[in-house]
Amino acid sequence: MIRSRLRRLICVVALGAIACLAATAAAQPDYPPGTFRLTPRTHIDLQQTPVHVPPQFDRLPSDLSVNLPPGFTASVFAAFNSVDRPRFMAFDSNGVLHVANMDDDQIIALPDRDGDGGADGAIVAATDFSRPHSIAFHDGALYVGDRPQILRLRDSDGDLVYEEREVLVDNIPASGMHSTRTILIDEQRGKMYLSVGLPCDLCRRNDAERGSVLEFNLDGSGRRLFATGVRNVIGMALHPETGQLWGTNNGHDREGLESPPEWIDVIRDGGFYGIPLAYGYRVWADFTIPTYRDILPLTAADSARVASMERPAALMPAHSAPMGIHFYEHDHFPARYRNVAFVALHAGSAKLAAIEGYCVIALFSEPDGSNARYEIFLSGLQTGTDAEDIMGHPMGIVTDSEGRMYISSDAGYPSDPGFPYILRIEHSPIVAEWADGLPDSIASGALLELDSTVRVARLAAAAGAPDLVADFSALGGPSELPLEPIADDVWRLRASFPVTVDRGLRTAAVTVRQPSSPPIEVRLIRTLAVEPQIGHDDLVVFDDALALGWDVAHRALFEERAVDLAEDTFVYEGEVAASFPVSFQELDWVVSFRPEQPLDPVGYHDLRFAVHFGPFDRDPS
Repeated sequence: MIRSRLRRLICVVALGAIACLAATAAAQPDYPPGTFRLTPRTHIDLQQTPVHVPPQFDRLPSDLSVNLPPGFTASVFAAFNSVDRPRFMAFDSNGVLHVANMDDDQIIALPDRDGDGGADGAIVAATDFSRPHSIAFHDGALYVGDRPQILRLRDSDGDLVYEEREVLVDNIPASGMHSTRTILIDEQRGKMYLSVGLPCDLCRRNDAERGSVLEFNLDGSGRRLFATGVRNVIGMALHPETGQLWGTNNGHDREGLESPPEWIDVIRDGGFYGIPLAYGYRVWADFTIPTYRDILPLTAADSARVASMERPAALMPAHSAPMGIHFYEHDHFPARYRNVAFVALHAGSAKLAAIEGYCVIALFSEPDGSNARYEIFLSGLQTGTDAEDIMGHPMGIVTDSEGRMYISSDAGYPSDPGFPYILRIEHSPIVAEWADGLPDSIASGALLELDSTVRVARLAAAAGAPDLVADFSALGGPSELPLEPIADDVWRLRASFPVTVDRGLRTAAVTVRQPSSPPIEVRLIRTLAVEPQIGHDDLVVFDDALALGWDVAHRALFEERAVDLAEDTFVYEGEVAASFPVSFQELDWVVSFRPEQPLDPVGYHDLRFAVHFGPFDRDPS
């Protein structure tokens, strides 16, 4: 994929090899003002997990699946044919999940009276809002963050329909873009917070409350600015150890596909977060972009505000659109997730399906936000780079009293885009960890020698002693290799065999099983790359013609464009180049070379291409 902000591209691609970029595991380093660095990702092996779809949700495809860490399962808790935009969720004191249905101006209650893990129905708990986005429960009342107001509702007869209605805060600025209003209640401090986005992509506003987080007392009094310089804070949560307010922010749109990064950070009292002047760690916005020129001229006060910006705790790729943030405080998940922030990456418009996102991440850091790194927790909702390849947009995250996680998706399937859903994520009673895994890679034909351990931290009660068996058949090794117990909760795995399979990503597994009826088991996986022997051929994707089974797509302003072959131009190899004209207004474009079947990148180590950036003949008008 090739990206640019220039007017015209004449390009030849001749690939000596295809590259697969490995994720770094380093901690986020310090970096100087005027720059930004994306938060490093640590790798964890996910496995494709079928999603259980209860019969009442049979409009969903039966082959739905997601990718989760070993031990986790997923099911559909609710799926809607009459709810347009399920956003943020909250549980009442009786354990009934409620969700804000933003586009239909409703709050929906989703009781699971029979306890089967799926909502029995969707009850309209309250209606007649402007655009409800978030909800919270406190002292038996339901608080609603609506576009122009904060409301407090009560259900006096317990029928899940809220008859009593009180406006706590009115006259929230509501014009223009960014209508979402996220509410958060800090019970310990007796405070309430509300985020108010800018009414534009990026602009100056005289109204100090636009692009801010507001603070109130729980009765709606004490209104004041808590933090400023935010473009659109979507998710907010309190850190369980420090009590600090955290939030997620969506950046502006017109600086290309790579900038600005999206931040996840501590929202500090009196903090300034850059907008509309800067982003990252004091990186000035690009004021040469026509729609951003109205922000000029800059003043000394602007410079002082930017100089006050602190380095963000975490930065995610541009347009990945972090939404809900939720700190996990239960024991149902493995202990490593305790107090970790789970963040939904909604991603942008389906027309920008080539960007990153469409997943849920686990963000690890020190309690103050330092030393941040993340790993993908749930993926599989993005199967390609086209709009029809997007199977969901994660939005809200919440957990019930037992520690099960619920994730809302406010967009459905391409065949039925008005059919969104809520997933429920659970973990097996067994918690185990393959402490030291396989090497990252090994050559085909080489001898694999392994001496490692598996630690079993938790077992199902009264389900019998566990058996642990390893499966190396995908590498040409034994399929049932028993592990040896060496301590109360530690098993030893020793293996030695030649790798007899061809090049590719291969998976080994250890199954931890308890002999109950039915058996309870967890399958731990490790993936390694089997490298080809020396001397494998390069793969040429395009010289004078596309390689067999490949096609090329050119997209500008979200539309597919024809690809022309231009002769007598500079080429890397051969005599013909591919030409991709782009107008001056089309600041972002994407060229994709796509194989008929997914390409296994193992064994290829770099990508080579030749680009000629055409004549610089911009139309002066």
